[in-house]
Amino acid sequence: MDSVSGTVTFHHPTRKPATEILADTLVNLDAFSRHIHHTRYHCPIYCWLATGKVKFHKVFIESRTFLYMEYRDRNGASGYQQRQFKHLDDALTFLEQEAPQTELPNISGEETAKRPIKLPDQSQAA
Repeated sequence: MDSVSGTVTFHHPTRKPATEILADTLVNLDAFSRHIHHTRYHCPIYCWLATGKVKFHKVFIESRTFLYMEYRDRNGASGYQQRQFKHLDDALTFLEQEAPQTELPNISGEETAKRPIKLPDQSQAA
């Protein structure tokens, strides 16, 4: 029987720590945060994206992209509607094509127009 001898070198794959990956994802998704003009309620709706995972049947886990649409109710309190998508492209298509006329529960177009939800980099002063 022949024997083989030599040196084996193991290389650890280089990858970013999870915190850096998450930060990169959030920064990339921040590029899609914006106000859209809602054609039904005639006010600006603040829309932003996030990634996450959902669990099905206590075992199966899938990644999702979440779209949040934020607005104000008749008392001036903020409210939101969340949609989830399997793919970022689907969320972006919805944001461009359907979000501007989507029905939003308890929205007040008047209050939202008076005091729109601010983008994170804007001053929080009312």
